[in-house]
Amino acid sequence: MKKKKNIDVVDYSEYFKKRVDNGRKPYSFFEIYMIMVDSFRMIKYKRVLKRVGLSKDSIERIMLAVTEVNGCAMCSYAHSQWALEAGISNDEVEGFLNGNIPEGVPSSEISSILFAQHYAEKRTRPEKSVWNGFKDKVGKDKAIAVLFFIRMITFGNATRFYAASLSQRFKGLGADPKSSLLKELFFIFWMFFSFPFVILQVILMDILFLPLIRFKRVKHKR
Repeated sequence: MKKKKNIDVVDYSEYFKKRVDNGRKPYSFFEIYMIMVDSFRMIKYKRVLKRVGLSKDSIERIMLAVTEVNGCAMCSYAHSQWALEAGISNDEVEGFLNGNIPEGVPSSEISSILFAQHYAEKRTRPEKSVWNGFKDKVGKDKAIAVLFFIRMITFGNATRFYAASLSQRFKGLGADPKSSLLKELFFIFWMFFSFPFVILQVILMDILFLPLIRFKRVKHKR
């Protein structure tokens, strides 16, 4: 039996190259802060997950779709392994990692995957019309459940960008060209410093019943 690699000893150089080639910029510190806020706001919806009951393979398809857009090296590797364990074929995993919706994906999941890709492509600020259309098609509960997992993987993608690059640096391998040692070390301290402010903002936003999603402003042509 082939021994599985630990994600901490994987060389992520090829993943870095692919993201850079695709022109995907890492999330800014402000974007990461808001991603943290968005993720913690989803905790109160955990009861919805039980009602909807998304299967493990459905969740992994959503995770792969978002991860491919965000170009997270560590998450791409880890979720590829977990997707295979969930019963998703190798061809399907490769299709997601190439930015496609592979053949064999259940038709009932395509809307969720398309919305997941849209959410990531718009850098966590989807268009209101797209969200409303998705919610109308699959129902409010399922839309919330899908959003829950989209935000969880987005949180992982955004925070592990610097973690993967720092790991590569200390292993003597190629670090992400869009990162630096100073940014990676600063990010670690910044995460701990910002956490209390994230929790406070989540509480205030819920008390004030602020919208769950910050929509992208669409410019209308005159």
